[in-house]
Amino acid sequence: MIRVFSALSRVRFLKRISTRVRPIAANGALFVGAVACSLVFAELAARYLEPAPVKSSLEYRIRAGWASFRSLSTMTFENEDGVVVEISTDEFGMRNRPGSLKNAEVIVLGDSFVAADNTVENETLVGELRALGINAYNAGMDGAGNFQQANFLKQTIHHASNLKLVVAMVYLGNDLRDNWFGGPVDAPPWNGGLDKDEVAAGPTGLGCHRFALCRWLWRQAVPAKTSMPALANYAIGEMAFLRLKPDDAASLAVAHTNQALMNIRDAAAARGIGILVVGLPSKAQMMGSFREISGFDRSKENPVYARDLKRDGFAWERPDAIIREICRQLGVTYLSLLPAFREKPFPPPFYDFDSHWRAEGQRRAAAVIAPELFVLLGK
Repeated sequence: MIRVFSALSRVRFLKRISTRVRPIAANGALFVGAVACSLVFAELAARYLEPAPVKSSLEYRIRAGWASFRSLSTMTFENEDGVVVEISTDEFGMRNRPGSLKNAEVIVLGDSFVAADNTVENETLVGELRALGINAYNAGMDGAGNFQQANFLKQTIHHASNLKLVVAMVYLGNDLRDNWFGGPVDAPPWNGGLDKDEVAAGPTGLGCHRFALCRWLWRQAVPAKTSMPALANYAIGEMAFLRLKPDDAASLAVAHTNQALMNIRDAAAARGIGILVVGLPSKAQMMGSFREISGFDRSKENPVYARDLKRDGFAWERPDAIIREICRQLGVTYLSLLPAFREKPFPPPFYDFDSHWRAEGQRRAAAVIAPELFVLLGK
């Protein structure tokens, strides 16, 4: 009897436990399901909002203090409008026909605005200048600051036997920041050897890079956990030079830019050639909008910095004024594109998401620059 009673007691105890555990298990399953559904929804939303990856076959080569595309090659780049642009390079890895440098009368130095990966060749700035009768050479390269441009010029100018003028295109959006990385040396690492603040991939060892939600969370967390200097943040690297009273980092970048443009001037002067410096405004400077600064929405630091900037005093024209003053000190001619781009913001010279010029922007720049070139070339 005692054994039977004990067995019945155990059965009743297990039934009571089962009765209590079943709702907990059911609620737990519902909770886990709800969390899983939420994560799936968040991942889908993150993938929808994340910019589509650029379709590109571009390949780069690092040289002695400058960089280029792969030499004597044909590559492609798909722009924001879905147009696949063919990019062919010469023996120096620049976007020209082979042998073009020898007979060029003008070398146009610059960054990605001059390289113009997203524009068919005849509609680029250099292509438009050629159509107007100026034998121009495209020496633009993605990510190049003015030090890299000076290094390219010094190492290749002896090939340009017909050269009459050097045009140094200074992007007012980030060239000052890029020159801060480079420093006053002959052969700095390409763009300073430091990444910009686009830590987009996430920790690959954890598989985070495979999920858009994880990539977004990583980008929000990384700037707060790193000790990178302020100008390593791409957006702050543009905003810092809007400040009426520059901080120490911005002041150093201005000094570096003075040195870099002096290097370009001296390399040209050694061959008895003059230079024209042209200031290219950013989309944000044209429109007077912080939200148009490239990478502004990628870090919570950026809106805070912008609010501080408004409090302390800033001007959208400040980068333009900085380059103008440097050119005055160096005794070289300066031409700003800022007034022309502000005067006629439509049709849009910039892409909607890409911060570079459309073909309209290339045409507008050529229309402003060409008359100055005709005067300097004596045409």
